[in-house]
This record gives sequence, structure tokens and C-alpha cells, in this order.
Amino acid sequence: MKFSLNKIWQPRKIQVISIELTNDGERYHYVNLKKSKGEVIVKDNFSEKNIEELIKNVSKSTPVILHFYGKGVLNRVVPPDPDFLDKLLVNADKNEFYFSYEDIDNQRYVSFSRKDKIDELISRFDSIKDNSIDFSIGPYNAISENLPVKPTATPLGKIKKDNGVYSFVKDETPTRNFFLNQDLGKGLFSAVTGYLFLKDAPIFSFLNEKEQKSIQSNFTDKTQFQQLGIFTLSFFLIALISNYFYQGHINKKNHAIEQEIMIYGDNLNKIDLIDQEILRKKQLITSSGIIGGTRFSHYLDQIGSSLPSEVSLEEIEIYPIEKKLKQKEKPVFKDNSILISGNTQQSSIIDDWISKLNSLDWVKSVAIISFIKNDDNKYSYFQIKITER
Repeated sequence: MKFSLNKIWQPRKIQVISIELTNDGERYHYVNLKKSKGEVIVKDNFSEKNIEELIKNVSKSTPVILHFYGKGVLNRVVPPDPDFLDKLLVNADKNEFYFSYEDIDNQRYVSFSRKDKIDELISRFDSIKDNSIDFSIGPYNAISENLPVKPTATPLGKIKKDNGVYSFVKDETPTRNFFLNQDLGKGLFSAVTGYLFLKDAPIFSFLNEKEQKSIQSNFTDKTQFQQLGIFTLSFFLIALISNYFYQGHINKKNHAIEQEIMIYGDNLNKIDLIDQEILRKKQLITSSGIIGGTRFSHYLDQIGSSLPSEVSLEEIEIYPIEKKLKQKEKPVFKDNSILISGNTQQSSIIDDWISKLNSLDWVKSVAIISFIKNDDNKYSYFQIKITER
């Protein structure tokens, strides 16, 4: 059948289980493939005789394709005639068979097997039937025109092409079944089937279009239900956790507010004490007699007028305090002194400025307290002391 499920739905992962039918029973070959950035890679590949052990390794969140080949699966190459099935099944009812075909180079490659045999094998996978999205039959996926490179050997033998017709020739010597740059062994048919599916190519499915849509719908419904359930549970879990943390946040906030209320009274008392201390210090300064706004304004005005543009002032202290002020202690000031700090790029500018300051009628002397040159930024930092007459 040429209908491709990928035309209506295209997953990025696929699991393929090839069921090899032999005289000694069935053997299962599992391959897990993933499509990433347009490339198909093999994530897992193994063979197993025990179906229970196999199913343990099947992911319930990824779709599955079952593929059948070996004893009981017949493969024929016939002309692409409309009545090719009647010619193949001369004395049999075609409704009793599953079959699939593909036309390659004007030849029709057909695989078919009895339904009762295939249905019995499918029933063994009831535990993952909701994951099963398609069924493929026969070895002809390995010669598909949609493969990037056809493998040269398969589990049924080496691939030969004579007179435009492909065939599988058994070889007594062991062969290495390479595909996607890997030796996939018995898993080769699983790998090529999965590759074709992920590349939106026919996979020799024996389902018709209606059956494929129905089986795909079962898987998507299950997946959507699971995702909806996970989303719903996640939503309630997040809501529960958020409520828990929010309640904890509210409790902490209430506790913090209670603590703030408790210390609010102490803060008011401290502010009251600070206000009293400020008032006391203002009274001490006033009583010390150092406040002489008019005279100091005159001094600062003349200092500013004489200041060269190349000098940048950082601090001026008029009558600096001699030591740190203590509780209930009258402040002691360095009378008749003004300290000036700043910086300049030229030391000669300071010398000129000091000469100008010395010429002021209220200046007794000007002394350089410190002069430090900074090599990094080419600035010199200075401090001078002006003594009042």
C-alpha cells in the first residue's frame, strides 16, 4: 500500500520491531530511531527471543511499527498488472492474506502472508497495542528508492540485481549488514523501515488508508490524554506548591511587621535623643563664638577669586576641630586656621597661587602641609594651611 501515515502525522521518534519467522520459532529485532535536524540516527538496537524481555524495553511514549519477514512471508517479483494478485493467488482467497507491494524500475515487488498467522503474532503485543501505528511486511524496504544508500547485505542474504530485478542471495559466509554507517545485524530491516517512516516514505504497509488513520488516531488520542493528565497534575502540583510558599511568605511578612512594630517605639526614642544631641551641639557651637558668617564669606570669596583655573578644590575646612567631639564636651577648634585640599597637574601653579594668597590683607601665612604626585593619572594632590592674622 502506498499510503503513508506520515502524510497526516509525522513523529520524530519511532520504534521498529522486526519479527523474524523461523523453523525454530520467532526472534525479535528491535531498533529505536530518532530524526534530528533532518538526519536519522539509531539510538538503540538489539535482538531478543523472549517477547516479555523485549516489551520491557519498549517505550510507552514512542510509536511502534511491527515488521514481519521470514518463513511464511512470501516475496515475489511480478509485472505491474492490475490483476497481479489473481495470478499470484490462483487457488486461494486474497481476503485471507495480508499483502503489500511497491513498483521499482517497472517491476512490482510483492510480499504477502496469511492473516491468521500475522494476527496471532500481533496479538502477542497486546500490552503495547496502543503504541502500534503501522505494520510492514517483507524484505523489500531494503531496496527502496528512498534510501540514501541501499545496503549490500541483509538478514536474508546479499542484495543482487540481475537484468534490472533485485533478489536476495543467501551466502554461507557471515555478512555484515551496514546501514546508517552501522553494522545493524539482524536489525537491518527494522532500521530501514524506521528510516523510511521518518522520511515520509512508503514502508510496505499492509494496512489500507482507513485502517492507518484509525490506528494512528488511537495512539494520538492516548498521547494527548496522557499529556493532558500530566499537564493537569502539574498545574495542581504547581498551584499547591505556590500556595505553600505564598503562605510561608505571608507568615514571614507578618512576623517581620510585628518585629518592626516592636522596635518602632525604640527608634522614636532614639530619634528624640538624637534631636536633643543636635540641639546641644548647636548651642555649644554658638557659645564657642566661631560663627562669623560675614567674615568667613569674605575669606571664601577672596580664596575663590584667587583660585587658578588649573586647580581643582576638594575640601575647605574653616577652623577645623582639633579632636572628635564627645558627649557633653565643648568642641575645641583650631582658631585662625583654614585647611584647603585639592589637586592640580602643575606644581608651579600652586606656588603662584600661594603667592597671591599671601598678598591678602587677612592672611598671616600660607604653608604646604602635603604635596603628593600620582604617577598613574598625572595629578598632584595637595593640602595647604592658611593662618589668619
